[in-house]
Formats: sequence, C-alpha cells, structure tokens
Amino acid sequence: MTSLHRSLRRSISKSIYPTSSSCYALWENHSSRDRLFSSTSKDTAIQDRLARTLYRQLLRWCQDTGGEIPLTPYVPPVTTMPPVVNERSLKRLSDGQEEAIREFLPRNSIIQRHHITVPIRRASDIGNLLKAIFRMNDKPSTAIKEQKERISVAMKTLKSLNELTEALQEVQQEREKHLDREGIKMSIGQMVQHKTERWRGVILGWERIRKKQHPEAGFTSLTTKGYNQSNKEDDENETDPDNEIQYTVILDSGDAHLTAGRHAVHGRLGHALTSESDLELLQDVALCRIRGSLISRYFERFDATSKCFVPNEAHEYLYPLDVAHLNGDELEQRMNTKRNEIGNDIVQAIQRFSSRLQRVISNGNYTCNSHIMNNFNHRLSRLAVGDVLTEEDRLTNPDINGALLATLHLRWFLNMTLELAELIWERRIAKESMDNIKFCLGDIVQHKLYGYRGVVVAWDPKPAVDVSLWDGLSDVENPNEKPFYHIIPDQNDCLQQFGGERPFRYACEENLELCPRHRTILEVDMDPEWDIDTETKNYTPPEELKVSSACDFVSYYYSLTH
Repeated sequence: MTSLHRSLRRSISKSIYPTSSSCYALWENHSSRDRLFSSTSKDTAIQDRLARTLYRQLLRWCQDTGGEIPLTPYVPPVTTMPPVVNERSLKRLSDGQEEAIREFLPRNSIIQRHHITVPIRRASDIGNLLKAIFRMNDKPSTAIKEQKERISVAMKTLKSLNELTEALQEVQQEREKHLDREGIKMSIGQMVQHKTERWRGVILGWERIRKKQHPEAGFTSLTTKGYNQSNKEDDENETDPDNEIQYTVILDSGDAHLTAGRHAVHGRLGHALTSESDLELLQDVALCRIRGSLISRYFERFDATSKCFVPNEAHEYLYPLDVAHLNGDELEQRMNTKRNEIGNDIVQAIQRFSSRLQRVISNGNYTCNSHIMNNFNHRLSRLAVGDVLTEEDRLTNPDINGALLATLHLRWFLNMTLELAELIWERRIAKESMDNIKFCLGDIVQHKLYGYRGVVVAWDPKPAVDVSLWDGLSDVENPNEKPFYHIIPDQNDCLQQFGGERPFRYACEENLELCPRHRTILEVDMDPEWDIDTETKNYTPPEELKVSSACDFVSYYYSLTH
C-alpha cells in the first residue's frame, strides 16, 4: 500500500498540467483503490496524507490560474453535500454557526442543511470553496466509505480542472490577440450598418486577417469552436499592413433577409463576417433598436448614453481595451476599481510575506542584536495585519481604498527594507575596516595637540573630505588615508581652547588618545538615545548604531590585538 500511495502522490504532483492523466488513470484502477481502502488496513494516515496532497494540488491550481479570468461561462454553480462534507458541520453552517467557514463562501451562496451551492466566478471562488470544505472536514473520517468518496470526488475535480486549463489557455490566447488595437476603429457592442446591403447589427468581435486569406477561413472562435486556421506565420504578422480587419457582427433578426442567406454558411444563422471598410457606425437613433437571440449571450444590456451594448464579464475579458460603451465617468470608475483590485492583491502579498518573515525572525536566535531584531519583528507584525495607518493618514484620507492601502504598505515595507539594507551595508564596511580602527563608540578621548576631551560617536575608515591642508595634520603622514573620528567635545574645553562652544569635532586617529580615567567627567550634549551612566560616566551607543558600526566586532578585535 505504501508503494501505491507514493505512486499516487507522484502522479498528483504532476497532475495540474493538462497533458498528464496518469494520476486519474491510476485512481480508476479498481484493484488499486481496493488495496488503498482495504477494510483490513489500519493505516488511515496514508489516506489522510493522500487527501492533503490532493487539497494542496487543488489550491495550487487556483493560485496558478489567477483571479482575472471569469469562469462563469465554463463552470456552473457547484453543489456539495455529504459525504464530501461533514454532515454535522454542514448543519451547523446552515444554522448560522461556523462564521469562520461562512466567510470563505460568496454572499449569494445557497446554504441548506443537506447541501451547499456556490456560484463560481473566479478561480479564487474554487479555492475558497476548497478551504471551506477542508475546514468542515477538519476531523478525518473513520468511515472508509466516506473517505473513499471524498478522495474520489477530489480526483474527479482535479481531472476536470486539468481539462478546464486547456479551455482557459485558449481564452488567454484570444485575449492577448486583442490587446493591440492599433488600426482598430470600432469596438464590441457598437451598432453598425452595412454600407451597401444596409443590414444592421452589433459588433461581437474583430480579428486581423491576412488579405490573401479567404474571409471565411478566418472565422473567429467566438462563433465556432472549429477555429484552427491561424498559424505561426499569421501570429507573427498580425500588425502587418497587409492584414485586414474583419468584424464579426450579430445581425438584427429583422434585417437578416437582406443578406440573402449568405452568412448562414458560418455555422450559425445570424452572424456576419465583414470587412471594416464595408461597415459604418449607426447614427440614426430611430434605427438603434437591434434584436437578436444571441445578443443576450454576450451582452448584459443596452446603454442609451453611449448607444452601445454592454458586454458581459466573460466577453469583456476577451476584449479588454474595447470601451466604447463607457462614458468618461464610467471609464474612470472602471479604472479606479481595477486599481483597487490590484492594490488589494499587493496588500495581501505584502502581508503574507511579512507574516512569514516575522516567523523566521521569531524562530531565530538573535541574542547579539536582540533589540534590533525585536524592533523589526514588531514592525513586521503590524505590517502583517495591515496596521500601517498613522493618525494623519486617517484624518486626511477618510475613504481608504485598495490603491491607497497598497501605497501605504509599500511605503512601510520599502522604508524597512532601506533601513535594513543601509544597516547591513554600514556594518559590512565597518567589519572590513576594523583592522585600522583603534577607538570604539563611546570611548572618551582627548586631542594630543589641542587638549580638548570628547566622546567618540562615529568614525570613518578614511576622511570624508580632503584634510591634507588642515591645521594640526602637518606632522601626520598621508592624513587622507588615516581613520577619522566624529567627537562630541566637552564644552568647557572648547571655551578654553577655541573661545566658544563647538557642537562636534572631526579628528584624525593619530592626534587622539584615550583620556585618563580621572579626567572622564565631561560636559557634553549627547543625543538622548545614548545611554549614559551618571556614576561611572560610561557612554553606551544605541543598539542600532552599535550594529551598524560593528561595535561588538571592533571591541572584540581590539581586545585581541592590543
């Protein structure tokens, strides 16, 4: 049985590709199923692992398919009932309990005590239904018959989704052809009239056809599933000037007689395939009443403002840039809706990544820089739950939409990334320069020539500016290659040496030495983030500065080499 289980799992792992059918074929082998679900078998863990493998692969199909392709024309509402779902869980769900499971289901789902019917609009609806079923079946069934039925349904579902993948790939290819509207003057849904024959109709679709090709050979897949005339040469020359634009038009049922039956050869009475040069937009309002039995299959309604038929979701997906039926406000609303959808996807992706990164940090052993890690961990935890709005954001943006949330999440995440990148870069530079660094952050030093004392708050492996002409460096050989230190000086020493206060000094290592212990009591204006021991007068830098300057490495290295 273990060997059979491994074979099934290997087949399932490949079964999301439509060319692979070994998984279902193996399952259809009755002897294999009988051995897997033998009543004498006590190892139900094997069946549970198989069920979980199927569940993961079904979810993987949903994720790989994406959420844009409308599935309504291809997938009918799905009805699920026991034993596929746990009967007791289903009853609790229908009684208004199991709110966590109900959230996975669309609002227009039909939930009864003995079945659930869920409309499928997107691949995400399939994924959410699978999650709901998995939650209702959280306790593995001990009944072999029920477990067998559940796995059998999952196998059939996986096979159906594989077959659906082929149809969706064709849909995607059709959509990609219609992303380029260069040279296209008319859009789907517009009403047109033939210039010579004078029949009227609604534009259903358009294609680029090679001029040397007979018009009937390019009949679009929208009107027949037998469309197989295109080849690689045609695809590569779609924008060629020798191409001709052909429109598929749904004829008005009252004008069909004007075609003398010529267009019935395309397989469905009521369609016409016509060159762009033979058509003109219908301007006469009195002629805008178009009737046709196929219009309701591809269009939702007639928009009187734009004088166009509004395509349904599936048909609009095939022609994403045909927006003749939209006025300015509707187009702006459509674009805002799309931006918000993309924004919500970005927000969810950032939150998932932040949650994973937070778990990595929480499970790690970062004893040396625990403060820094805790800080990043806390910020990641807020990002993972979407807590990115400041009081100013809430006051200035009363309507928080998906696009704005995506911007705030990206800004938060980008700031964290830049901070971490800068921290890592500064630490790497510091570690590479530790051979030449004598003093650590917080050391109290005094200048050999000018006598002032101060606290080291930063250092550079080489001076940031040209110091070759500076006073006090005439006796230092090649000062531009020596380490320099940022020092917060004692204000009393500055008054005595320079006649006034100085906020900081920039001094060469050659001119500095550690201050004698009995002279380490200073009057300095330190940043409040520094920790100062008032009794011992020790100055400890903030954790982030210690990490970026590799203070721990510098101190350890200095203790070994001096």
